[in-house]
Amino acid sequence: MEEKPSLDYINQICGGDAHFKKDLIDIFKREISKEIESYQLYLKNGNYLKTSEVVHKLSHKIKILDLKNGFKIAEKYCIQLKDSNQSLKIDFERILATMLLFIKKA
Repeated sequence: MEEKPSLDYINQICGGDAHFKKDLIDIFKREISKEIESYQLYLKNGNYLKTSEVVHKLSHKIKILDLKNGFKIAEKYCIQLKDSNQSLKIDFERILATMLLFIKKA
């Protein structure tokens, strides 16, 4: 069964403040877009160390959206990239697509 993202953690942080929640989600959207662009660029250029660093940053956003299995995959992928191993690339990019679709609707 595929994991579903959740705003539970963001809701908890915001404590019912709708304006703060909107601001936080807007920041989240901007950051994730920039980080995914960086991920794609570094991966395309074969810079696996930089790609790994971006995957690490993205893993925190995966965790914020309560994707526990996705977080584990991201952490493993981060380690693999340091050895130029891309075996979890498809799984990781599937997680990114799920996150983007979810956060665009938020």
